[in-house]
Amino acid sequence: KGDITTTTTQVTKDGTTTTTTKTTRNQPKIYPDLCSQVKCKETVCLPEQKLVSRPNAFNHCCPLQTCVCQCNSVPMCNSDEELVPMQVKGKCCPELTCERRRSQCSVMTQETVVRKGTCQTKVLLPSCTGFCLSSVNWEGTEWKSQCSSCKQVESTVMTLTLTCEDGSTVGQDITVPSSCACGQCN
Repeated sequence: KGDITTTTTQVTKDGTTTTTTKTTRNQPKIYPDLCSQVKCKETVCLPEQKLVSRPNAFNHCCPLQTCVCQCNSVPMCNSDEELVPMQVKGKCCPELTCERRRSQCSVMTQETVVRKGTCQTKVLLPSCTGFCLSSVNWEGTEWKSQCSSCKQVESTVMTLTLTCEDGSTVGQDITVPSSCACGQCN
């Protein structure tokens, strides 16, 4: 339907006849690029942002565009400092500064093997873990140490069941921390 057939017959000087038949499929009219006529929403990014485009399933002419922060400089903090981000109004990237760590001491659990003779069990045991401020300062005529460490404040008893090599079991009570805080070093 709509195909074009062209038959060409050619007679040469010596009297031979050559017939060529050519069928051309009727192609739909080719329109200029439609996307060049579509007005897409323009996305403008801040100087520290990068424009990221991805395909738009609903409109192939206009990709989805978003601005993504490109924050470059991150200061190196000392071991007694932590990186603190502070959001600045009108800026994409937070301002990063190093501040002296605050005491952070809390109950954390870790997998531990508890043994008693030939009996043992693997259990998650609570312990006091964290960072407590300590310092050595000049006071009058000498250096004074102010030491604090992460310590147990309150405790509870945890009853464990240990399995022995011969297959029997034995009970074991362990006192474990239920709350922790920074306290004076011993």
